[in-house]
Amino acid sequence: MKLKDISSVFNMGDTSFRRKTLLEDYKVLLPLLIVHKELYPTWEKNNEAQAEYFKTVVNNTKFFTEASLEANPAKRGRTLTNALIKPGLINEKRELSEVALNWVKNSNSREDKLEKLMSLYTDNLVFFRQFYKLRVYEPNGLKYFYPFRVALEFLSKYKDVRENDLLLILHLVSPEIGEEKLHEIINVYQKVVDEEITFEKFFDNYLDNMNDEKTLAIEKARNIFSQENLNEDEFWELFKNNKSKQFAYLDFYKALQEYRNTKSYDSLKALNDISKNPAIKKAFGFNQLPFKFPRTNKFTSEEFEKLNVNHKLLSDKKEDFYIQFTLSKKADLVREYSDMTKRTFALSGIISFDKGLVNLTQPWIIESLLKVAGNEINLTGIEDIKNYEGNIESDFYKDITLAVILNLSAEQVLDIENIIKQKFGVTDVTTLEYQLEQEQENRFRKVIEKDFPRKTVSELLRLFSDRSIENDREIQSIVTDSATVPTIFEYVLAIAWFYIAEKKFSLRKSVNLSLDGNFKPLTHAVGGDGDIVIEFDDVTLMLEATLMDINSQKRGELEPVIRHTANLAIRDNKRVLTIFVADKLDSNVINIFRASSFIEFESTQQRDKTIKGIDIFALRILELVTALEKKISQSRIIEVVEKYYKSSPVTIYNGWREEIVEQIFS
Repeated sequence: MKLKDISSVFNMGDTSFRRKTLLEDYKVLLPLLIVHKELYPTWEKNNEAQAEYFKTVVNNTKFFTEASLEANPAKRGRTLTNALIKPGLINEKRELSEVALNWVKNSNSREDKLEKLMSLYTDNLVFFRQFYKLRVYEPNGLKYFYPFRVALEFLSKYKDVRENDLLLILHLVSPEIGEEKLHEIINVYQKVVDEEITFEKFFDNYLDNMNDEKTLAIEKARNIFSQENLNEDEFWELFKNNKSKQFAYLDFYKALQEYRNTKSYDSLKALNDISKNPAIKKAFGFNQLPFKFPRTNKFTSEEFEKLNVNHKLLSDKKEDFYIQFTLSKKADLVREYSDMTKRTFALSGIISFDKGLVNLTQPWIIESLLKVAGNEINLTGIEDIKNYEGNIESDFYKDITLAVILNLSAEQVLDIENIIKQKFGVTDVTTLEYQLEQEQENRFRKVIEKDFPRKTVSELLRLFSDRSIENDREIQSIVTDSATVPTIFEYVLAIAWFYIAEKKFSLRKSVNLSLDGNFKPLTHAVGGDGDIVIEFDDVTLMLEATLMDINSQKRGELEPVIRHTANLAIRDNKRVLTIFVADKLDSNVINIFRASSFIEFESTQQRDKTIKGIDIFALRILELVTALEKKISQSRIIEVVEKYYKSSPVTIYNGWREEIVEQIFS
């Protein structure tokens, strides 16, 4: 992506579509765009195509209301698809990249040897690769830097980095900075860690980047402020914003000059008053009061200046007023855009943002990679953006693996493997892959123990059972706001069953969800399997979750649940039991499920293979809560269900399920 001007910062989300459930949204928007492009191959300067795409999204999703169509749908179509441009899923012409097309078809390039060691979900891997290729260009579109690579190198060197520090650094780095200077910034942050300097000092010394355009602007500011009579038109040209804020900037400048000239209490009080203006806080105080003021009602200029020693706004250098403005405004832009950067980078699964601190989820991978190939992995470069983002055939849009992206040799990959094997005390790759999977599983379990004890899971299930806007918000506040409530329901159901099964299965392998670096859900993974598939020695248990009401279950759940169960039973060639979980149950649906035990089904994946009967049982959400609270075990549930399901074909009457439930809980 290219910066608009010297004062702008990169952003990963357009202001018109800055949503939190990013991964799920991408998966909705891309298939709609693929179909749309067949009808409207040309996008550029085609208002009809742009408007029709927006109408398609309005009609097929819950992203916008129909009232949105009244406000320039063509423009909304353009800004909506901007969200797909940033990660390289499409280009400016709205041509779909190879990466996006393969992702939609679930046919992305298989993991290379290095990627296998990361044990990332497919969705995570797609974005991990794309972000490794992501460039931020300066306004001329020649010089660039790789923000994701900078983040990984930074986090490989430092642990528990303050979130605000990392995001400010990423957003304030200039694409013109150059390799040596960028490494210097990464290394000198050690002084902040060691408390030799404050982050503010680090900010002033290393992130206030100069270039020719900024140098000219500062020189212009120096000339404007050196005039005996301030030229207000020139002032407003330098401090561009809407008129009301421009007047506030001018009033603030005049109040500051009045104080500097008189040092009187009245002028100090006037400066205090205007400093409280929100526009001044944003433009000159990094979203806080631009000065520290004594807490007493009356204070002297000496007391005031003692609290603000070496403050730029009190400097004898007149241009420092403008420099403070540019720094504060840039920091304000960072605050505005950093949340989207955090959310998008979290899609990679390799970075953990947790309680204000940032870490690598698998530091040994990145550390070993940098140790072997760090000198060859550029953080900056020079190439015309037209050859990169402007060319749909460039590597940015290709579905290529990490080793290809970084041009790693087979020997380098082997060296990385050997370093990691040594760290984990193993001698072969198969054992190493198993160890790394266990490492991930153990981390996942720690998250469950810490964030989702049995009591919390029961409380969440009750919220799912009593759906409302308020309860949905509560669910997302407890779990994550990066996934939809139905996706979170699958996640919570898996955790609930983890307790019911006495923690005797792999959570990470069983959930058909993509998770972020904190093991929180992002979206339902691609593929034709059920929501949760748990492998045991003697039985495969599949859990199917739905929040559909009774009126929708037959249309939306009957066929998929039967299909998933039949395909799984035929593929696994062993006993499969499906537990269907909903708040309320449609009698017709559960009766058909019961009758499925006596029907022969053909696989939709292997058409020449069939199975005689499949077993599907249904539980209500609140019955699951009872199982948790009474500590009913999985073995008890399966034992009772199997006893009833072994009977010969009979007429299925309403109420048969309640008899089984009563025995389970008795």
